[in-house]
Amino acid sequence: MIKKYIFLALLSFVFAKVNSQSNYVVNQIPFQQYTGTLTPTTTQDDVNSDPIALPFNFNYYGNSYNSVRISTNGYIEFGATTNFSPWQFSLPIPNVSFPVKNAIFGAYHDLNNNDAQGTISYGSYGTAPYRKFVVYYDNNSHFSCGSAAKSSFQVILYESQSIIDVQLIDKQLCEAWQSGNTVTGLIDSTGENGIAPPNRNTGAWTAFHEGWRFTRPGYYTNYSFVRCDDDNDGFQSFDLTVAQNDLFPVSSSVSFYTDASLTNVIANPISFTNLSNPQIIYAS
Repeated sequence: MIKKYIFLALLSFVFAKVNSQSNYVVNQIPFQQYTGTLTPTTTQDDVNSDPIALPFNFNYYGNSYNSVRISTNGYIEFGATTNFSPWQFSLPIPNVSFPVKNAIFGAYHDLNNNDAQGTISYGSYGTAPYRKFVVYYDNNSHFSCGSAAKSSFQVILYESQSIIDVQLIDKQLCEAWQSGNTVTGLIDSTGENGIAPPNRNTGAWTAFHEGWRFTRPGYYTNYSFVRCDDDNDGFQSFDLTVAQNDLFPVSSSVSFYTDASLTNVIANPISFTNLSNPQIIYAS
């Protein structure tokens, strides 16, 4: 997928402009599980990890954070000052009395990792300024139900875009404990603002291969992939797999186009002449 462009200095993948919108919306997206080499964190019962540095600053409800704490009960929290992770809750979100605030709930429920069967890990993918920070809960046991009920899911933070994905790989149910209460969603530092996908607020539910995306309308940034003509000979090769990995890191079937109607597909590794500088390329 290496292409050659004449006099091309900038590729722009255009989305939308940034504004100060703080509230989120949620939409279902295709399920896509991230895989790769990740760093393990604590699996003790009912604890938050020590602060974990993010590879980039992340804007959450209008505030910028450079670290998170990862809870063994299925959520990540911004600005937390304690290692205790509450395990009991019954309220829906948002609610000022909810026991955890300023957090992203991948699938918040009372998990017990002392059986050493499940893992919790984290890592980053991609190239700045469009990296992704991934937290992976894999095969975690439910408290009281043990190996009879397990949960696997991921939380993904997107650099520069304030996008949050939750991938529910296999969230099972343990109704024998805490009525099976689980919540997927977001809550701010006051508890007054929050959002959950349909049928994924506090309650007893199961999920398999579901993807949910939380976005702040209008917050997207333009994506620019820059590669200059270093030797000034009028030619420069661009490896579009770099842009492909930034935009769609789990897909091997990305097509690139030179017009918005998607009729002029770049289908094979041949040279072509750009029509403007910057050249706009569309991805499908």
